[in-house]
Amino acid sequence: MNFFNNLSIKNKLVFIILLGSLFALLTGFSFVIYSNIRSFKQDMIHNTIVNAKLMGEYSATPLEFNYTFGVEEVLQKLVTLPSMTQGIVFDKNDSTYASYEHKQGITVPPIPKEGEGTFFAEQALHVFQPIRLDGERIGTIYLQASTDALRRKIRHFWMMMVLILVSVLIATYFVAVRLQRLLSEPVLHLARVTDRLSYRPDYSLRVKPPGEDEIGTLYEGFNNMLSRIQEREAERDRANQQLLQRTHELSETLENLQKTQN
Repeated sequence: MNFFNNLSIKNKLVFIILLGSLFALLTGFSFVIYSNIRSFKQDMIHNTIVNAKLMGEYSATPLEFNYTFGVEEVLQKLVTLPSMTQGIVFDKNDSTYASYEHKQGITVPPIPKEGEGTFFAEQALHVFQPIRLDGERIGTIYLQASTDALRRKIRHFWMMMVLILVSVLIATYFVAVRLQRLLSEPVLHLARVTDRLSYRPDYSLRVKPPGEDEIGTLYEGFNNMLSRIQEREAERDRANQQLLQRTHELSETLENLQKTQN
């Protein structure tokens, strides 16, 4: 707090403007960042679910007729989707029927109830979708998508937001430096007048209020103070003049008395 109190009024105004702008920007940016990151995740979930449903539909017939090669051929389509690290088709008994692995040794979470679920875990998106034929669930398809691209997208977005934030703060600083003059210049002008009066008292001096705001009220109060001081100075001068005149008259009276006695 002492640091702030020791700042000049110019720097205080700039600091206050920057602090207020920073708070507003951080609040707004937090909402934008949260909304966009949520949107990025929702887009990834939506796209993965769409792929899972399509592959589930293509796998339904060969799965029903126990045509393993047909199901594996469908899963091989995942090669065209670099983000997909694993794909598994389970039969209606939740046993692995066919699988595709882009990476080895990946852990597969347990199948959720009704064979449907979506969640992020271990830097991957896990999607389970039921495979249905004529309205009956005959199996489940599981897709695991790497979140590497999502993290890169979020990191790039963070960097862009930070860059924008810094740029806006720099621009705000230069605007604040100019705007603070609207408040600091009238106050500093009054301070200069006060300093000048301390060296060369001239209570007939008046300052013109810059407006009708609080600073204008301060100027009016300063002028009223000078008027009262000027009036008191005039009263003092009149009193001194009267005192000198009475002193002179008293001196003349004493001289006349001495002459009379002599």
